Amino acid sequence: MYIRRLFQPSHLQRAWRAAFLKQNQCRHRGAPRWTHSGGGPYRAVIFDMSGVLIPSPGRVAAGGENGLWMKFMRGETTKEDFLREFGRLCSEISKTSVPVDSFFSVLTSKEVAKQFQVMTEAITRIREKGLKTAVLSNNFYLSNGKSFFPLDRKQFDVVVESCLEGVYEPDPRIYKLCLERLSLQPSEAIFLDDLEQNLKAAASLGLHTIKVNDPETAVKELETLLGFTLRTVIPNTCPVRETMEIPKDSLEKYLKDLLGTQTTGPLELLQFDHRLSSPTYYIRLADYQLLLRKKPPGTLLPPTCTVEREFR
Repeated sequence: MYIRRLFQPSHLQRAWRAAFLKQNQCRHRGAPRWTHSGGGPYRAVIFDMSGVLIPSPGRVAAGGENGLWMKFMRGETTKEDFLREFGRLCSEISKTSVPVDSFFSVLTSKEVAKQFQVMTEAITRIREKGLKTAVLSNNFYLSNGKSFFPLDRKQFDVVVESCLEGVYEPDPRIYKLCLERLSLQPSEAIFLDDLEQNLKAAASLGLHTIKVNDPETAVKELETLLGFTLRTVIPNTCPVRETMEIPKDSLEKYLKDLLGTQTTGPLELLQFDHRLSSPTYYIRLADYQLLLRKKPPGTLLPPTCTVEREFR
């Protein structure tokens, strides 16, 4: 096989993403009320920021609804108290002293707080279809006095920052505030989050919710609800023809081993429909886009196949 890397994220970003993406999936259904140009019943998609659009804090820091991170997000503890207790927990786990002073500088760095590409594409497609987009953030103030918001605000019709509003998820008031600024009813919007308590609060108001375990899977579920594709369409591709199939599970395992164990998300496999002597495939795995070429099936006569020469 001959594989060419078309896009590769930084190792730091992949490591943080893998550490931060969570397990378990849950959905709540809302009542459709309105039809937009995409053909579905919804008028807006609301994204939580951390854990949906960018990597979220680690589980040790999060610790559930009453964990350190959530208390800090709700303004119930100071940055200094958070770091002190977080350092104590990390030291207990590792059985050695762990410096955590750089936690916030790493968390807010461009390498870590970078928007998932699949979500960027999804937001673009949603807006092209005439739907509104909004983002909710349980964010905080940085040392320079500005709020932590590493996203391009132009992507959203409404931005609700908890540290500016003084209301924090899962307080129902923050979802009502977002809906009010969108001028929508709860049943007209879809809300994506990675935390169960936030989803439960939003669903209680009538919002349709999607649990985000990994961005790729969440976008596929969102596509199903909206009725149109949210990912970049690769020109001149088609589903893999039956005679040209590749063992997908084996390929995915091979690529995850090759690209690093932190690689997450399902594998997408398409075949280019132009008739080349060597079958050519498009692969998407997490934030990687790959081109794969293989020998055609059957007995070959030289110099029909050039895969070995291309690889060399």
